[in-house]
Amino acid sequence: MKTLITKLLFFAGAVFILQGCSINNDDNYCFNRAYMAATAVVGPATTQVNVEVEFMVTFPIVNSCGVFYDFAELNTTFPRRVAAAVDYTGCNCNETTTSVTKPYKFKASVPGTYILHFLTQNDGSPIIKTIEVTE
Repeated sequence: MKTLITKLLFFAGAVFILQGCSINNDDNYCFNRAYMAATAVVGPATTQVNVEVEFMVTFPIVNSCGVFYDFAELNTTFPRRVAAAVDYTGCNCNETTTSVTKPYKFKASVPGTYILHFLTQNDGSPIIKTIEVTE
């Protein structure tokens, strides 16, 4: 019984000590992924089934630590809400606004009318693009 209690106390102490250790040893690690508002979207109004089209989306990156990650589709139905996802990695970043343009790719496998809403500033009015997809 005494041995069991000693082993439990040793194990609890070891867990407590190891919990305080950091594998990274970088207490100043900063990371944030943000959805950035589109300022312009240019792309076609028509395409054919299974033909990929590109919409050139312009959006800001607001400091020197920001790097474009990908486009996020915020829902799976139409109208589809789309936003540029930017990763901000680092704690000491210079404030600077850079305008970036990246392609958002769209392809439909069924004919029809598709509507894309690109996130904009907080006014609630997205940039709307309508695509007619034909056979």
